[in-house]
Amino acid sequence: MNYEACKNCPSLQKCTKSSHRIISEFANENTLKLKQYIDTKEAQNEYKKRGNTVEAPFGILKISYNYNNLRTHGIQQTENIMNLCALSHNIKRLYNIKHNILNEITEIDNFLEKLSTLFETELIATIK
Repeated sequence: MNYEACKNCPSLQKCTKSSHRIISEFANENTLKLKQYIDTKEAQNEYKKRGNTVEAPFGILKISYNYNNLRTHGIQQTENIMNLCALSHNIKRLYNIKHNILNEITEIDNFLEKLSTLFETELIATIK
């Protein structure tokens, strides 16, 4: 708290309604730097990426798996259930990624087969 700074501040009437109130800020230098960084365009763009990759699974767990409220007691039991939910979400995601890759490989093979018949040559795709 810096009583003298508040007392002589030109914004005192905007900040406080009484003469005895003091605004306290319990932040260290790193916190203030972080606040300044968050206001930049670069940080906002990074946060948008986070929303897609990190926040989306929580929304899926809440809506699709109906995990708004957990019927357990204690932090450890809740953590165990959330870990199982995250595991099931990740397994489902891996399955979908693999399935999409297999579909793309099939589409590539079909395309190459059509080209082969069109040009009367054999085309083979090697995917590593």
